[in-house]
Amino acid sequence: MKRRKGIQPISRQTLAVVAIFLAVLSILGIQGPWLAAAVILLALIQLI
Repeated sequence: MKRRKGIQPISRQTLAVVAIFLAVLSILGIQGPWLAAAVILLALIQLI
């Protein structure tokens, strides 16, 4: 992933990452650790 300068509002790229992340969770059948998932999502959003 290429880093862009400045902070962007939520973009299609970010939404795509979130969608993929949720898809992976559902495929793995993970339904419990939502707190950990939320922390990981926040970390991903910070990186983008």
